[in-house]
Amino acid sequence: MHARRLVTTIRQDALREAAEIFRRDVVPLLKAQRGFVGTTMVVDPASGSAQFLTCWRTLSDLADLNENLFFEAQVGKLAKYFTTRPQVDIVDVSIFEEYHASVANDGSAKSSIEGGD
Repeated sequence: MHARRLVTTIRQDALREAAEIFRRDVVPLLKAQRGFVGTTMVVDPASGSAQFLTCWRTLSDLADLNENLFFEAQVGKLAKYFTTRPQVDIVDVSIFEEYHASVANDGSAKSSIEGGD
């Protein structure tokens, strides 16, 4: 499994609005993409430092998004909130664990340890 990581700073007065746009406008489109596994937006409210992580089954799934400009279009929806230029890289996902309380009421979690493509 692989991830695209975008690191930037968001205006502190716009953290909630940026998160809402990401949840409402970007996440549904991500879910429709081939190979999409999951996403996370992590923010430090004191500094506005933010990381967006999107996880993908294969590197070719990520490459397809670059070819059709999907990634740039989605970043464009949030760009007005950024105070620093986003830094983007591709990383391997070593551990991916998810928990769905509505599905796993017994407290169990689904865990995946990945390596390679």
